[in-house]
Order: sequence, then structure tokens, then C-alpha cells
Amino acid sequence: MTTLLLAMAGCGTGDKANTETDVIAVDVRKNYPEKEIRLQDVFHVEYVPLETNDEFITSANIKAISAHYIVTTNMGSDGDIFLFDRKTGKGIRKINHKGQGEGEYSQAVFVNIDEAKDEMFVNDYPARKIYVYDLSGNFKRKLDLPGDGYYYQNTLNYDSGHLISEIWCENKLGIAILSKQDGSLTRKLLTPASQELSPIFTEGELAVTPPYYMIFQTKEGWEMVNPSSDTIFHHSTADEWLPSIVRTPALRSMDTQVFLTPTTITERYYFMRSMKKELDFKTFKGFPSEELAYDRQTDELFRCKLYNDDFTDKQGVSLLAPPCEYPVALARPLQSPDLVEAYQSGKLQGHLKEIAATLNEESNAVIMILSAKTE
Repeated sequence: MTTLLLAMAGCGTGDKANTETDVIAVDVRKNYPEKEIRLQDVFHVEYVPLETNDEFITSANIKAISAHYIVTTNMGSDGDIFLFDRKTGKGIRKINHKGQGEGEYSQAVFVNIDEAKDEMFVNDYPARKIYVYDLSGNFKRKLDLPGDGYYYQNTLNYDSGHLISEIWCENKLGIAILSKQDGSLTRKLLTPASQELSPIFTEGELAVTPPYYMIFQTKEGWEMVNPSSDTIFHHSTADEWLPSIVRTPALRSMDTQVFLTPTTITERYYFMRSMKKELDFKTFKGFPSEELAYDRQTDELFRCKLYNDDFTDKQGVSLLAPPCEYPVALARPLQSPDLVEAYQSGKLQGHLKEIAATLNEESNAVIMILSAKTE
């Protein structure tokens, strides 16, 4: 078993990459210059309109994007899992095994597809179990997840035999590798530190968790975050660990903590997000954040304003979304009422405009899929 506690403060002190170690240093207090980036210059942008019929009506809560499938659920907990064709958006299958019997889940919170093994993993987060089905929806086995009080979230395929998952336990966060066969804990990659610093805001029995993700797959491996650390690490399947980003000042030295996490990594750009741990418990507004980017070619670090050129008003795009599996960087639903309004207002162009012309307000969403371009 490999256990690693992150404590790498002091890996760098500048504002740009250290050319000897390729470590990017980010001062979260600094007001970096702003720069606009066109979405289409960084990513391959696909739009997949989901088929709409009496059986396939979904609020398009995206759960997984694989080579041949788009998997969605509804925003509630009705148990429906929808499989659509990855290229055409045609509805393939609706699966629902919600219940209390053998092979039934209480909630389909996270879903993963292993096409090579014809398997779908449904993570029933509150029950701390993963149910495995074939892609026709037939139950195969149940994985009882280990660790007293440990909850597993944002599960992704790690390799053919394992899942990688974030761990939540008593406001502490970590990362683990789980067996796809029986759910056993193969190893902890990042373990919750004894003096955990977390973006989770607590007051009495109330806990507020902002959107915060810890595992990101890239062409070369994985970027991994432990919130308590001032260093973000690159991890490869060869079990190498290299620091890729160091944030300053030290988190433990700050009166108001500012957390730093990646959002999307391409061959040229390292997109990230800084977030202050501030919250108004009366309005529940807080966690002010900034979108940052580091350009590996020009050695620049800047506040990033990413915009979608398929909208004539240069609509901004946030890269904050649940992690996807490489080569997909991000997937997001574009709701049909919004697209219909934009089309009628003359704010669309290109292929997205052609798609919007076929929609009405009752249509299922159009899924925007961003895949990393290779330089």
C-alpha cells in the first residue's frame, strides 16, 4: 500500500514556472493581468443534441462521457439513468433499479462506464455502495465500500481493474484506488492529514461544501490535490509523484484561507481556480473565486476569461465542472430554452446555430463536449 501525505511548501516562490523543476508557482494574493481566450482555440468543441421522446426526457445531469455513450440522470433522485449515443445523441436505453432489494440503489449519485468490460458502475453515495450492471442494465454485483465513516465521490476509471475516487470523512478529504471487482481499498493515494484544512465551511451541525474537485486526468496521468497542502502533484500510473503547482503564501499562514485547484489541463494551458473560504450564513453567498491559467508556451500566468465563439456576444465559459476522463476535458448541458432564446435573438452562429434551429423549449438539452487539442 502506498500512502502519501502532501507537505511540500517551499517548492517555489516566483509567479511563473521554475524552468528547472517545471513547477508553477501561484501567489493567490496577486492581481494577475486578465486575458481573453477563445474556447475553440483550446478545445475541440462538439455539440450533441439529445433525442427527445416520451421515454427519453431528462434534465441532463451529466454523469459520464465514454467513447460511445453519454450518460445522464435527472436532477432529482427518481433513479432514471439514460444512455445516449455519443455521436448522434439518439436515446439507447433507460435504466432504473431504484429500490431496496438486491441489486437496487437508493440514489445514482455517480456513474462510470467501462466499455471494454461492458460494465456500468453506479455509486450509491449515501449507502456507501457501488452497484455494477452490464450496459443493458442487468445487475452483476455489489461493491461494499471500505472504511468506517468514509464516503466515496467523483469516481472515475483509473485502469482496467480499478476506480479512483475522492474520499470524504469528517470534513477531511483524500483520494483512493478501489477494486472494480469487490470494492476493496487497493491503496490510498492521498490520505486526510491529522491537521486537515478543508474548503468545507462548518457552523454547528451545518456543513457547506463548495464545488471542489481533487482528481483530474490528463494525457500524461493525473493531477491530484490535497486541500491541506500548498502543492498540487502530478501522478502517473508508474507511481511517480512530481510537484506541478505550488501556491503561496502557505495556507496555514493565512487569516482567510484561499484554496487552489486545477479545473482543466491541456498540453498548452493549465487552467485553475482560486477560492476564498468566505461564506455569509444568512444569505449563503460566498466562496469568491477567480479563474486563472498558466500558458506553458509563453510562461505567463493570468486571470482567464474564456469565451465561446459560437455565441456572437462572446458568452463566457467556466471550466468548473465534475472531472471527466481523458480525452474529454469537460461536458456541460446547454438547455434548450436558453438556446432557443439565443437563436431567436440572433446570438448564435455556426453548427450550434443549425442545431438550435431544430429545437423547441421542450427539447432535451444539447451536450457541449470539450476535448483537449494536441499541440
